[in-house]
Amino acid sequence: MVQYSSMGRTREFDEDFALEAATRVFWARGFDAAAMPMLLEEMGLSKSSFYEAFESKDALFQRCVSNYADKMIFEFRAALERSPSGLDFIRGVLQGVADQAKDEKTRLGCLIMNTATEFGQRVPAIAQLVTHHLGRFEDVFARALERAKDDGEWESARPTRSVARYLVCGLSGLKTMVKAGASRASLRETASLLLSVLEPQ
Repeated sequence: MVQYSSMGRTREFDEDFALEAATRVFWARGFDAAAMPMLLEEMGLSKSSFYEAFESKDALFQRCVSNYADKMIFEFRAALERSPSGLDFIRGVLQGVADQAKDEKTRLGCLIMNTATEFGQRVPAIAQLVTHHLGRFEDVFARALERAKDDGEWESARPTRSVARYLVCGLSGLKTMVKAGASRASLRETASLLLSVLEPQ
């Protein structure tokens, strides 16, 4: 719970709840279409409380993007630790995106890539934020590939980092296809083609 003072009174609110609520709005609508009245309603905050806690819509958005990325990275790392092999982890991630086609709630794409598409390079701070978090996803895939190499299940003349970057691009593309309404069958077929980079050369 976050406490702050306003006009001599101490108030508190659940910051995690507020961030999650704002993230859902930004994820579904994007930054520009996420109007302040909608954000305030979903977060359960007054305008004065919002600005005292989060300073601005821009600052809130950057926190939401980072919070979203932190959770995804945590889940990916945990999944890699649980996975019997590095390649099983990669297959599970890419093929698992196809299952998102079955649920309307998951047809939102990836907030990181949605942000990259919406902003491009017009706001340097946002562009840097997106680049930073994409690099973190690459780190996880690179770790999975190195594990696969160490276990003797994967060999490639291609640089590990380049393959990891290719997989992140593929993951982003699959999530965009989900957002566009692609079928589960087409998503699984595309995932299989992406995974062919891991086959022996």
